[in-house]
Amino acid sequence: MTQFIVLKDKISDQKIYEGEGTISFEGKEKKKIAFHDKQASYIYKLYKDHCEIISESEMKVCLSLYPCQKGAGTIETPFGVIDVTTQTQKYEISEYLIELAYTLSLQGDEQLFHFGLELIEKE
Repeated sequence: MTQFIVLKDKISDQKIYEGEGTISFEGKEKKKIAFHDKQASYIYKLYKDHCEIISESEMKVCLSLYPCQKGAGTIETPFGVIDVTTQTQKYEISEYLIELAYTLSLQGDEQLFHFGLELIEKE
């Protein structure tokens, strides 16, 4: 199913992506949202108890986020793979809106991320 998707950075109030994407279902417990432009590709995999985010541009970032819990992930660079941890602060998922806020920790340094993903049905 093709949908119109808006990915927004809630901290900077910037639209990261706006355009078409696909939504597919794999079994009863997994919803996959995929979209891309010339600079990057994004995949959100939604499970019953967590979600996975995969974004790929110059680096490939793979994160597992759990509601109000710690998670883990990797950042693949041309120089190797870096392990990271996450701590989810906001985890809201509905049929047409996904909002995630999490802290990404890398060797003692932390950065807060807050994204909103809106799914809009177009006729």
